Amino acid sequence: MQPRPEVCAFRVKLCRNFHTSNERSSARIKVWSLDEQTGTWSVEDDWKAHDAPVSKISWAHPEFGTIIASSSFDRTVKVWEQSVQTASEQQQSNNAGAGPVTSRWVERAVLPDARGTVRHVEFAPHHFGLKLVRRVFLLSFTF
Repeated sequence: MQPRPEVCAFRVKLCRNFHTSNERSSARIKVWSLDEQTGTWSVEDDWKAHDAPVSKISWAHPEFGTIIASSSFDRTVKVWEQSVQTASEQQQSNNAGAGPVTSRWVERAVLPDARGTVRHVEFAPHHFGLKLVRRVFLLSFTF
């Protein structure tokens, strides 16, 4: 399966390639990873992120970790951080058999109650710190 480029954001981190996609009219976010040996893409994570379609996804600068922000037609912006689980941690959390190391995305912040649909979200340049930009305003958050 190949990610659709018209709904993907591309990111390279530590020689690893990622795509994030939100299929049109979907409240889900998918994170894709590239196997550089075979050149094939596979879904690394897939979760319901919002109550309405996701309009935009943005990656934070790598110095802050693996963090994305998503905006949605549900009038919210959410900030997600990747949390990597080892096979033993995964087994303890869901009593499944031991498997490979997996990741999951943890919701770290929600900016609710916009006056209308939030169609765009971007992180500020990294020298401003971990901040989101909305029009000409900088939005700060901590987690």
